[in-house]
Amino acid sequence: MTSSILEIVRASLRDSAAVEQAHAAGLQFPLFVRAGSRAAELWLGQSARSMADFRDHRFAYLLDGLAPAPSDEDRRT
Repeated sequence: MTSSILEIVRASLRDSAAVEQAHAAGLQFPLFVRAGSRAAELWLGQSARSMADFRDHRFAYLLDGLAPAPSDEDRRT
């Protein structure tokens, strides 16, 4: 069932005008695009958490490996 959901999502992205925007974002922010895609696959595949809790957990995990910036407190909170 999981693979069919991902196939539907991928097919809808291929058919929309957002493809060009997603491609441009992938070139400009490849780390975040890959992290977001992987998080979506993980959540659709097996997560018992709500989407918001899962998002917050993955975002914290992503930021854990990055050095903090001077104005970074709001983003990390």
